[in-house]
Amino acid sequence: YNGGNKTIDMGGAASIPPGPSGKNDIYLFTTTGVINITSTLTATAPVGLISIKSSTAATTLATGRTVIKTDTLGATNYNNSIAKFAAKQYLKNQVTFVTEETTAGYSTMLKTDAEYVLATGATVSGAISGSAVFVAGRSVVIPSMVVSDHELTQKEYQQYCYYSSSTKYPGGSYSWTVGVNTYKTLAGDNYPAFLVSWYDAIVYCNLRSMAEGLNPVYSLGGVTDPSKWSGIVKGTGTNAGKYCGPAGNNTTWDSSIVFDRSSSANGWRMPTEAEWEYLARGGNTTSAGYTYSGSNSWTSVAWTSDNITSKQASEVKKKTANGLSIYDMSGNVFEYVWDWYGGTITSSTPATGAATPTPVDISGVSYNRRMVRGGGMGYSYQYATVSDRRVNNNPQDRWENSGVRVVRNAP
Repeated sequence: YNGGNKTIDMGGAASIPPGPSGKNDIYLFTTTGVINITSTLTATAPVGLISIKSSTAATTLATGRTVIKTDTLGATNYNNSIAKFAAKQYLKNQVTFVTEETTAGYSTMLKTDAEYVLATGATVSGAISGSAVFVAGRSVVIPSMVVSDHELTQKEYQQYCYYSSSTKYPGGSYSWTVGVNTYKTLAGDNYPAFLVSWYDAIVYCNLRSMAEGLNPVYSLGGVTDPSKWSGIVKGTGTNAGKYCGPAGNNTTWDSSIVFDRSSSANGWRMPTEAEWEYLARGGNTTSAGYTYSGSNSWTSVAWTSDNITSKQASEVKKKTANGLSIYDMSGNVFEYVWDWYGGTITSSTPATGAATPTPVDISGVSYNRRMVRGGGMGYSYQYATVSDRRVNNNPQDRWENSGVRVVRNAP
């Protein structure tokens, strides 16, 4: 296939059982554009072993399967290449890829973009001991989700967005002082994206969804393309083609951004606070479970002000994962969720949080703020529990301790 984008619908009426080496394999060739594999088949009706290769620089292995050695767009442009779609569709359709036989380059690329887990949903009714989200009389439907097993990294964020404060990033690192301690967030592909506002997270999610052929979740005035939103900040120079949210409070964004909860909106988004806590608890809805996400010992699962080396942030996925194979839901950076801060959650609080925010008074000034969860490197381990919800933030603030984790509804 030699031009444009191509969608191949493999259907769901019949399955091709996995065969021996070199049998029942599907080979797709491209010199430009991408090939997007779609299928309604599931893991119980597999479509065989699928290998993807480009028209040049490919290698045919002894087993007869051909895999990418390097694609025609080059590894540096991997996010625009066929290989990313191979990884994405692996998650979406649960087809089987020949990962054990790939070259080092392809294996690394597949791993980088396939770090997502499928979290089965549930209806959580009534109180869970210790939780201020799952309370008596409240019933919350948690959908099945594809969840990033890591906090959004700087490399991922900078594909579509940019840091609007050049004095803070890029510059190798950014430091700030609290009391006698000086903390540092480091620059690097696998460090969590920090200094990201709630507005920025909204923009990132929609831009990424559009780039991956998914239906964006958020809209403003009926428009889902953030580049067309009033108040959007467009990058220039080396940041041309990238965007970020407003630097100051934007009352239109606050009141008019719509969260599409329908099944057709399958794009990336922030979790709701209830979804976040469900994931942090490892999907455990029957008991209090662990105090921290994956353990009763915070040192094994969390980076906090009490144990970070030289008061520096850590790369993602350096601690133990929780029961859903999700990392860093305790510590490292706080994670934005969709919800407004609305005070105490009650039985009548909607699944997406308070319908209207409860103003927070700070030094005599009233602010409407969004929730952040999970604790961060500048806070003690007490803030890293799965139930702590003491911290919230202005939606426009780019805070040293704040990042985001993305999810989307499972197909």
